[in-house]
Amino acid sequence: SLQHHREAKRHFEVIAKDFMMSQSSDIDDQQSNIYMLPFFKDCGSRFLYLLDIHLERHIFFSDEVIVRENTDGEDMYILISGHADVTVKGLKVGALSGGMCFGEMAVLGLVRRRA
Repeated sequence: SLQHHREAKRHFEVIAKDFMMSQSSDIDDQQSNIYMLPFFKDCGSRFLYLLDIHLERHIFFSDEVIVRENTDGEDMYILISGHADVTVKGLKVGALSGGMCFGEMAVLGLVRRRA
């Protein structure tokens, strides 16, 4: 499990992020650019620019939990690529795919996210 190798995971994330940034011209803009995501289609360019420069980019592996159930949070997540299952008490209740967001109400301060 990656929980036992956190330092190695962080090192891999840095290498992977650097590689993804160097290959950004080869990646489909629809997937890699928040300006092109449907969720942000009505937002102004200044807002998107400010959002983009403040994003923290993370890589999650297939066996990793993004948000643990019954935890509070103020974060928003944008799934750029891949798939993630949404589970409640171990049962799959939904699925997310590239271009989808979650936690947006919490980041806007409208509600406190409770996973």
